[in-house]
Amino acid sequence: MQSIWRKEARLQSLNIFLFFSSFIFVSGAFPQKDFEKALAERRQILIAHLVEKESTPSFTAVTARYAANERLAEANRMLSQLLQQPSGDPVYGFNLIATYLFGQHNMPDSLREKVRKVFSANAFLRGDSEDNQLRYYATLLLAAQTWPEMPAEQWFNGKSAAENWREAAAFVVAWMNNNVTYGQAQFDSPELLPAFVACLELLHEYVADEAPFGELEKKIVTTTKSKVAAPNLRTRISMMLDLLLIDFALEQIDGIYAGAHSYDTEPAVYSPRQSANAALFWLYFGMGEMKPTMEALVSAMSGYNVSDAVYALATNRDPLGGYAHRERKRVRNQLRNSYERTTAVYKYAYITRDYILGSVQGGLLSPLQQHTWDLTYLSPQDPRPALFVMHPFFDPRELGAFFVDEPALLFDELNKFKGRYNQGDKLVGGSPYEQIFQHRNTLIALYNIPEKVQFGHISGFFSKGLQDWNELDADGLSHDPEWLFCRAGNTFIAFRPLQEFRVNPMEGGWRYISESRQNGVILEVSTPEESKNFEEFKRRILEVSKVDFKAGDNSVKVKYTTAYGDRMEFVYDGNSSTIARLLNDLPFKYDNWPIFDNPYIKYDETKRLLQVRVKNKWRALDFTNWTVSERAGSFTEELGR
Repeated sequence: MQSIWRKEARLQSLNIFLFFSSFIFVSGAFPQKDFEKALAERRQILIAHLVEKESTPSFTAVTARYAANERLAEANRMLSQLLQQPSGDPVYGFNLIATYLFGQHNMPDSLREKVRKVFSANAFLRGDSEDNQLRYYATLLLAAQTWPEMPAEQWFNGKSAAENWREAAAFVVAWMNNNVTYGQAQFDSPELLPAFVACLELLHEYVADEAPFGELEKKIVTTTKSKVAAPNLRTRISMMLDLLLIDFALEQIDGIYAGAHSYDTEPAVYSPRQSANAALFWLYFGMGEMKPTMEALVSAMSGYNVSDAVYALATNRDPLGGYAHRERKRVRNQLRNSYERTTAVYKYAYITRDYILGSVQGGLLSPLQQHTWDLTYLSPQDPRPALFVMHPFFDPRELGAFFVDEPALLFDELNKFKGRYNQGDKLVGGSPYEQIFQHRNTLIALYNIPEKVQFGHISGFFSKGLQDWNELDADGLSHDPEWLFCRAGNTFIAFRPLQEFRVNPMEGGWRYISESRQNGVILEVSTPEESKNFEEFKRRILEVSKVDFKAGDNSVKVKYTTAYGDRMEFVYDGNSSTIARLLNDLPFKYDNWPIFDNPYIKYDETKRLLQVRVKNKWRALDFTNWTVSERAGSFTEELGR
């Protein structure tokens, strides 16, 4: 499908859909057979809302007015104001080129020229994070296409339009290849996913498949080491969009991105319905609330649609039982304080219709705002359906590993913008002293924190929406280790601290705190399909499960027998940096961990072939030949049963 906002055919009037604006907040899924029609309606609802309600000058407000062909004088005034003080921030550059491309036919010549001059004189920064780099290169590629005749001396970086296009296209191609080979670095982020999607959708909308600079420039993308053929860029970008939304559809529950994330924020980490990804879920899958953001607007105005298989993956989850889901990502490139430039991230999730328990292996895998593990449960009335524990770690060496700036200077600057980074009560961030062992519906987290580390406690969050929380009062008094039981709808939760702990009230819930530096927790989760009722679940935990915890001599060890008889042994030895995991007396290793694997999706790494099956819906993405098929593949007979 091509967008109706492409420059060949833009929307002429807003009046045909203003009546939708009274239904801005929508809940509940649309029938699948009508989802394309419903998607078009939601796109219109979003634009109508922005035209009517967004009065502060912003690229979002300007773009919506140009797209709707309404309030154009107001849009021109807003854009003029936004152009008065250009920023080098990649977000500014991306929003500016998106506004220009979607709205250029409604801009006066004087404004179009002002935008061109911004790309001539303003120094845009590439940034050092994956999301900002993709924004930067998407912006550069599309700007080079827009002004192909502009000579090198008129570009902000002194390169010709052809050089900028080739450099940007080479980055986009390499980024896609890295992600389908090694996994994404800023993976599965509830806050950053809409930015990655918006970048790809703007490229999908406007990118030229071949360099528009003459015969010698065509079909060749120049890199520093080699020349890489990159035809059919639009097809490749569409497939990457499929991949990102498949990844999200797999690990979401009620529109909330569950499990481990490379990047999360407070308070969204414990109020996940506030996360930016909710905008995508509302737009593409018809559930949750609308969020009128620039990223959502770009998505709404693009011609990209999710396939039937992806829609089914997100909305038609098998109601019976649960299944294990595995995927492999990678650590963001490390610049200092590491022997390896990047390492693999091993994600694991147990997915049911009532909850998702998900984690990574532990350790410091992403700077500043890593979210290592959590339980996210289905509870529509609970604004904070999440439970997790973490170690509030910070160290300038962490900044030195992941950022190019001088760590000491960066630390001071960071405190101006992310003041909670070095606070002991923060609830987001990774730690090198945290390790995780998950098997299906059971998770063990161990913490072995040296005396030299400033914060020696661990913190966690429990929502006030949890029911049957009768085992203790949130009075701040210390409690000996004991099983804590609670539930949320059909999700039964057993939480076992391994050291003395206390619980204090906080916004929307309770803060779990345990002061011991050698520490840990056990979490086991169930549903009525497995345990009949909540009382039976508690009985099995108390009578069948067994906990043996030992701490001392810089070593932490736990042996746990689950309520279903699985034996998990987990050792975290700080002296030798040894991490050992045994499942039913056999080593639990991450060797040959797949890019993707679960009953609905398989990935053949040798062929770079991703195959999805949900009931009678199929989709195969061939990332070697960059082709798409909706016919049954070679090994998908085992999928989706």
